[in-house]
Amino acid sequence: MQPLRRAAPGAGQDWLQVGDKTAPSEWLANRQSGGHADSDAARRLQAVLATADARFYEGSRMIANRAVQLEAMLRENGVNEDACTIIEQLSSIAQEGEHAGFGETGKHYVTARLQGASREEALALLKRKGLPGPTAGEER
Repeated sequence: MQPLRRAAPGAGQDWLQVGDKTAPSEWLANRQSGGHADSDAARRLQAVLATADARFYEGSRMIANRAVQLEAMLRENGVNEDACTIIEQLSSIAQEGEHAGFGETGKHYVTARLQGASREEALALLKRKGLPGPTAGEER
């Protein structure tokens, strides 16, 4: 008889719930790897989320959830970008000290992508326009 294996935190889980003890970086790493993330992947995502946390109003858990939502919206329309890449890319266009709403920024990014802009064009457009502030309920 084989020992029971527990599912890795985040494997098959659609959202990281409020009060969940799983670190957002671990949850995202396990989602991306199908439940087989190594510690290097989780550490990398921890650094990505720390940068995003400094650039956006929402906290790491909400940024992770929103990124997964944006990933799904893009995928439904034939655009394949993973949540980690979305977080990295949107964080990269925020200026040091600038605080914006991740959810609102993500919506603008998805809209530009679905209107035919490449990743680079969508990011350049957002950077030129300036990142939007938070909408109701997005603040920490």
